[in-house]
Amino acid sequence: MKRVSTLDALLEVQRGFALREDDVSLTELRSSAWIEKLARSKKLRLLARNQTVGVVVDPAVWEVLETVAEDVLEDLLIDEAWGDRVGHERLPAGVAARRLLELLQEDERARGE
Repeated sequence: MKRVSTLDALLEVQRGFALREDDVSLTELRSSAWIEKLARSKKLRLLARNQTVGVVVDPAVWEVLETVAEDVLEDLLIDEAWGDRVGHERLPAGVAARRLLELLQEDERARGE
């Protein structure tokens, strides 16, 4: 399985997978010829009576999309929990860690008083 970069996978999503000519009918799924099409284009639009019923993506593309979704979800959860306190900026780890430690120490001092 060929590795797909995160950038390439995200560009495919941003372009709407450009599914204009990457079609396969549900009938064609009975033969293995569609697998070659998938290997070449990394994504296929499934058609039933000329209606789109789904999309098949290469496993490598799917893995990248899962990773990106996990990262976005993690950022959203962090922002929800800490966004109002830290401003959740993309900072170098050393800078963000120092700021977070200062906030935690302030909380500890406030509880001790």
